[in-house]
Amino acid sequence: MKKTLLLLVAIFSLATATSSVKANPRFAFRTGLRCENCHVNPTGSLLRKEYGVNYGRDEITFEATRDYNQLKDFSNQLAGGTFSFGTDIRLAYNVQPDTTSRNAFTQQEVNLYAGLRVNKALTLAYTYMTGGSEFYGLAHSVLPLNGFVKLGQFIPHYGIKTYDHFVVPTDFGLELGIQPGIFNLTLGAFNGSGGASDNDTYKAFNARAEAILDAGDVKFNVGASGYTNRTGGRRQFLYGGFGAVSFLERFTLWADANLILEENIAAGDANARHGRLLTAEFYALVITGVDLRLTYNFLDSDIEVLGDASSQVIIGVEFFPLAGLELQPQFVINTGTSNISTNQFNLIFHFYL
Repeated sequence: MKKTLLLLVAIFSLATATSSVKANPRFAFRTGLRCENCHVNPTGSLLRKEYGVNYGRDEITFEATRDYNQLKDFSNQLAGGTFSFGTDIRLAYNVQPDTTSRNAFTQQEVNLYAGLRVNKALTLAYTYMTGGSEFYGLAHSVLPLNGFVKLGQFIPHYGIKTYDHFVVPTDFGLELGIQPGIFNLTLGAFNGSGGASDNDTYKAFNARAEAILDAGDVKFNVGASGYTNRTGGRRQFLYGGFGAVSFLERFTLWADANLILEENIAAGDANARHGRLLTAEFYALVITGVDLRLTYNFLDSDIEVLGDASSQVIIGVEFFPLAGLELQPQFVINTGTSNISTNQFNLIFHFYL
């Protein structure tokens, strides 16, 4: 039986766990583009298109070192775009001064991506990742309004997903999406068991709606998500809203707030548990290739239990000295009862393609 906390564990997973989401939505918020402009997955993350690879090489790297980025005729596409590949590898040096100055080099994730374009409408995508895999078939532009159909094992489209923040875990199911004008609308049905097998007749369902507004120097994203799952005698509801604003493609703020309800069906409201989850993140572009980052995470898994809440503040810099390399020095300050009990310093080495 899954617990609500399993849905929320990624919020405090930065230093100790492996995430299966390889996206940085601040670039989409900053430019006003959709996730699918850079990624094969129309809901974002993982395997990148050629445009996404070129954007990561030519647009976000430190200008003084761009001569080192030039590789003649480089592409992550093979056989005229029939095959594509990519990767995200994150290694870290971690220091915990509150525990007799513990320090260690750690592997956060090793992910390898592969894609096969079967025809103009159908793509198969596979991700090997530390601790699991993600795979799906994607039929794109087969529904009205530039709609898509996706079937396989992947993270349901809920809220805002980043490499260290996602709310709903990987599951096996079907997702449909359309893009009427400035809107993104997604509906999905999943096993609710986290995999390709299920031992009951119940299914998990998710829905997400988003509007993207471009007013020139100011860009806005606003949306809402919902998710429900029943496992045995317990039922979970998760619902919330999210939004982002970017000014001059330099200052970007986004937030994702959610309410959680978990109840015993037989007992009803008498045994219900209510929780709250909030993530907010601010980025300031100092110069091309250098961003200042401030993140705030808050989790209260049961508002009826005093002292149950946890919070986390991340202060850091994200530096792209070369194409394919990101350095992330950051201080992580934890309070409350989170699964990370000590403050930390991390130096993350992110290799990407």
